[in-house]
Amino acid sequence: MVHERSQLPAEPFRSPEFLREDGGLDLSPDQYAGLLDSDRPRAAPTTSELWAEETSPERPRPGRRLLLAVAVAGLVLVLLGMAALRLWRPWQRAGEPSTADGARTAKASQVGPSEVVVSRNKDGQYATLAEAVRNASPGTRIRVKPGRYQGGVALDRKVEIVADGPPGAIVLESIGYACVDMQTDEAVVRGLTLKTHGGAISKDFATVRVARGRLVLEDCDITSDAHVCVSVSGEATDVIVRGCTIHDGQVGVFFFAGATGWLEDCDLYGQSLSGITIRGGSTPVVRWCHLHDCRSFGVDVFDKGAGEFEHCTLYANAGAGVQLSGGASTVFRHCEISLGNDYGVLVTREGDGTLLYCDLSANVKAGVVIRDGSTPLLEGCEIAGNRENGVLVFARGKGELDGCLISGNTSASVVVHTQGDPKLRNCQIRNGKNAGIYVNAGGRGQFEGCTVSGHAIAEVAVQSGGDPVLRNCTLQNDRRQGLLVLAKGRGSLVGCRIVDNAQEGVLLQKADGPSLKSCRVSRNGKAGVWAEDGSRATVEDCDLKDNTGGPGRVGAGCTVTESGNMPPLAR
Repeated sequence: MVHERSQLPAEPFRSPEFLREDGGLDLSPDQYAGLLDSDRPRAAPTTSELWAEETSPERPRPGRRLLLAVAVAGLVLVLLGMAALRLWRPWQRAGEPSTADGARTAKASQVGPSEVVVSRNKDGQYATLAEAVRNASPGTRIRVKPGRYQGGVALDRKVEIVADGPPGAIVLESIGYACVDMQTDEAVVRGLTLKTHGGAISKDFATVRVARGRLVLEDCDITSDAHVCVSVSGEATDVIVRGCTIHDGQVGVFFFAGATGWLEDCDLYGQSLSGITIRGGSTPVVRWCHLHDCRSFGVDVFDKGAGEFEHCTLYANAGAGVQLSGGASTVFRHCEISLGNDYGVLVTREGDGTLLYCDLSANVKAGVVIRDGSTPLLEGCEIAGNRENGVLVFARGKGELDGCLISGNTSASVVVHTQGDPKLRNCQIRNGKNAGIYVNAGGRGQFEGCTVSGHAIAEVAVQSGGDPVLRNCTLQNDRRQGLLVLAKGRGSLVGCRIVDNAQEGVLLQKADGPSLKSCRVSRNGKAGVWAEDGSRATVEDCDLKDNTGGPGRVGAGCTVTESGNMPPLAR
C-alpha cells in the first residue's frame, strides 16, 4: 500500500529566554550596559597593581578575571550569532533544514513532497496533466481537479497523481496512443478515469502501458475501445493495481515478457478477448478480483505463463472461465469459476496449473476439461451442477484430482477417452444424472479410494477399449448396476466394494477381459456378477454373498476364470 505523505508541521523555534522572535535581545538597560561594559577595553595595569591584586584577599586573582572576561565575551558572540541567524532565516530555501536546530533537522526529512494543482478552471498552476508532469520535480504530488483532460501523459519521473474529486469526475483520454505511459522507476496514479480511443492511427496500444519500473494504480476506471486496457511487460517491470474497474477493452490486463504485478480488489468485465492474459514467464498475483462477462476467456494463460490467483470469482464469461495452455503453470486458490457459457476450466496443449479448493460449478459445459498431454492438479475442488460432464479427460490428457467433490452434473460425472489417463484419489463422485465414471475409446485412468454413488445408469461404465484401474473404491446406491462393462470394455478392480445397487452388482455384456480381485459384491438388487453375450472376465477371491439374485451366473459362450469366490458363480 502506498500511503499519502504526511505534511508535518514545522517545530517552533526554541529561543533562549532573552532572545526575542524578531532577533533582538530581551534585556533591561542595566543588563545591556553591563554586557557592553564587560566587553569594553581597559587600561593595562601596572606591575604594582597586578602584585596588589594577586596578594589581596579581597580581590579576585587576575587569572580568574581573565577567564570571566573571556566567558562574557563568548556569550555575547553567541547571542549576536543567534540573532543574525534568526534574521537570516526567512531567506532560507523552502524545505531546507536549519543546522542551528538539531530537532528541526531531524524532522525536516519527514516533510512530504511539494504539491501542484492541475485545473481546467485556471485555479491551479497547470491546465494540463502532461504540462504538470513535465515541470514537476521528483517526488511531487499532482492534484487534478474535476474535468475532462485530452491527451496522454508520459511518466518520466517519480510523481504521485491524485484525483481531487469524486469517482468519475476526472477523465483523462487519448486517441491513438497510451493514456498513461510509464517511463520511470516509480509513480502513482489514483482515482482517475482513463480512456483510450483507437481513432485512425493504431489499434495496437494500451490505455496504461508499463514497460519500466513500478506503477501503482488505485481506484481508477480504465477502459479502451482499441486494444489492451493495462499492458505490463519486461522482467524488471512491476505494477500494483488496487480497487480499479477495468472494462470493455480487448484484454483487461496483459502480462508478458516476464512481467510481475499485483492486482487486488478489482472488477474486470466486458473484454472482447479475456479479462487477464498471462504469457512469456510472467508471474502476477491476483487476489479478491472479479472477472466476468468477457466475450471469450476470463483468464487466459499460455506460453509458460504462471502467477497466482486467490479468492477470485470468474463468472458469466462466453468462453472458458480459465484456459491454461502451452506450459502454463498458474495456481488458483479458493477461486469460484462458475456460471460460464462454456467450460469452467480448459487445460490444453500441454498446459499445467494447480487448482486448490476451487468451486467449478454451474457451467454450461463441463466443469473441467483436460486434453492434449496436459497435467494439471486439482485438490479439494468442488465440481458440481455443470450441464455436461463434471470432468472430461481425453486426447492424452492426464492430470490429478485429489479429494475433490464431483456431484450433480447432467452428463457423466467423469469421462475418460482417447488415451486420456488421469489419476483420481479420494474423490467423492455422486448424484449425477448419467454414469459416475465412463471410460471408453481407449481411455484409461487410475482411481484410488474414491466413492462413486447415486448415479442414474451405472457407477462405472466401460466400453470400446476402455481400461481403467480401480483400487479400494466403493461403487454403491446406483439406480442400475454398480459396474457395467460393454462391448470390448476391459478394466481392473482390486479391493473394491460394489454394494447396494438397484440391479446387478456387475453386468458384463461382450466384455473383453475385465478382472475383479478381492472385491466385495453384495446387497445388490439382482445377481452379484452376471456375464452374457460371450463376455470374458476373471473373478478371484471375491465375496459374492447377500445379493437378491444370488452370487451370479456365467451365460452361454462366456469365459469367466473364477477362483476363491464365496459362493461360486452358477453356470
